[in-house]
Amino acid sequence: MERNYLKRSATIYSKPASTNYIIPSMKMRILLSLFLAILAFNSKVLAQDNRVDTLSFSMKSSLLVIEGAINGNKALLAFDTGAYAGVLNSKQVAANNIKNTGKKNVRDSNNENKRMGRGKIATISIGSFAFENIESVIYDMPFLLCNDFYLLGGDVINRLNWKFDFINNLAFISKTPFVPSNDMKVLPVQFINNRHFTDLQVDGKMVRFLVDFGFSGVLDVPTSEINFAKIQNQKAKELMLLQSQTISMGLGSMSIGEQMNTYFADSISLGITTFKNIKVNVKDKTDKKIGIRFFRDNLSSIILNNTDKEYWLQQLEKPLKSDLGLDLDFFLIDGKLKIVGKSLSDNSSGKTLNVGDEIKAVNGKTAASFADVCSFINWRQEQAGNKDLTIETLKGEKINILKAKF
Repeated sequence: MERNYLKRSATIYSKPASTNYIIPSMKMRILLSLFLAILAFNSKVLAQDNRVDTLSFSMKSSLLVIEGAINGNKALLAFDTGAYAGVLNSKQVAANNIKNTGKKNVRDSNNENKRMGRGKIATISIGSFAFENIESVIYDMPFLLCNDFYLLGGDVINRLNWKFDFINNLAFISKTPFVPSNDMKVLPVQFINNRHFTDLQVDGKMVRFLVDFGFSGVLDVPTSEINFAKIQNQKAKELMLLQSQTISMGLGSMSIGEQMNTYFADSISLGITTFKNIKVNVKDKTDKKIGIRFFRDNLSSIILNNTDKEYWLQQLEKPLKSDLGLDLDFFLIDGKLKIVGKSLSDNSSGKTLNVGDEIKAVNGKTAASFADVCSFINWRQEQAGNKDLTIETLKGEKINILKAKF
């Protein structure tokens, strides 16, 4: 019995020694499992951060538009680096259950101030990326309302990096910066109140410009900008300056018959990239801004590495040539077709008509042809690429309106 006890005791005594050996081994396996789990999680997070979504975009409206979602519902997003925040219209507010959070004063591109509503979007989705609790302005600008566009502003744009391929109309988006190709040139940018700015070099001077993807034109310069005055004077001497009256539509205002001078600058530079024969519009009520058409007409692709505050530019071998537009412009105002812009050149094909004149028809369409302003705006966009148009006056005279010339 004693031996059995001792044997049993020996066995009992030996178990703790065995346990002391096993416990560190189990700890090692647990720690290894935790390490592998953390590694797998980090790899997943890294893979998510490195993911690149590819979307198509359209420029039929003259703005760069991509598809996304507002509160889970499909939406068309108009890309605007010149806006500090997004803009909703009343239809989007109703359709997406947007809560109104008050009002604020907003200054538009015509330097007009207007009190507008504010609303909070629960989620904006672009590809696989989602952004929550986005404050936006609420206002029914006719152009945005009629196209049912949500104006995507810098508050969301700046949280991603973007690459636009203007040849294939493709947008690439990522949380991580894109690697530029060897033929791309860098352009430093600054963010001021979520808006993008860069330095443009003209006539040996550096001038700060707003990079405004929400502006459909090329290059706008205020009359007060002295660094462009020398070039304008020279172009006037060369008879290469067009004087005109124009229409300008801001978020909350419309300016009709504003005086404008247009010429083509021989060259300007952005960073280390030089561009030739660039269209310049000079007006009183405008900011210094570079529009989406500048980039579309002169680049095959552009990278907006917002993380690094750098753009990368890939030039077109053969840039698209801008023209001076048509000799007359028109709009539907208070149910009437009216002239809202015209070339003041002596050889203008529309010189017998004046801004403010009511007309009977444009390309056979009378004011009664349009159910509302939206049907007119959509039709007007379709006419934008025409080489000419036919105006019929109230007296029945038909005038063929041609492209403007110096």
